[in-house]
Amino acid sequence: MVIAFLMLISGTISNSRSRQNCGISNHHHLSIGGILCFVHGLFAVTYYISATAVIQEGKKLKHPATAGAAANA
Repeated sequence: MVIAFLMLISGTISNSRSRQNCGISNHHHLSIGGILCFVHGLFAVTYYISATAVIQEGKKLKHPATAGAAANA
């Protein structure tokens, strides 16, 4: 995450300077940093969803009598 963030910031700072100094490598850093940041976001969201599902499933397994009583009522 740190590498992606540094590349994104490096590309942004390089692009904010005058257009004469703007080269392919600066755009390259900006695009790679953005892509890595996006991929990291996808992994973070996936992890959050799976961790939340595990917690919910754990709560259901700890209280099976309550769920069974509610179904019979």
